[in-house]
Amino acid sequence: MSQLLFEFLPLAESELAEAMTYYDAAKPGLGTEFSAELLHAIHLLLDNPFAGKITRLPAKVAYREYLLRRFPYRIIYRIEDDVLLIVAIIYQGRRPGYWRNRIQEAPAIYAVAA
Repeated sequence: MSQLLFEFLPLAESELAEAMTYYDAAKPGLGTEFSAELLHAIHLLLDNPFAGKITRLPAKVAYREYLLRRFPYRIIYRIEDDVLLIVAIIYQGRRPGYWRNRIQEAPAIYAVAA
């Protein structure tokens, strides 16, 4: 049985932690709900990695974005062989494109059973 992988860049992990902290401060347990929705979206993307809209960059690699349904966040990711690399978890009110300097950042790897 093969495993599909997804990876977070460290700054994307930090954004996840910040969002969870923010939502838990607003309402206890809401950060966990945010995390669950994000994980659900990641599983959807692992099943269909081309579901996200292409984000234009002056790069050879296509970056994609996927909007969460309940929370005002986007997942910015790219596909590398059998890996879904999560580059940023963006609050939609934040300035667009701030994450573009992360292209060379080393990822943290997570395995998800297929």
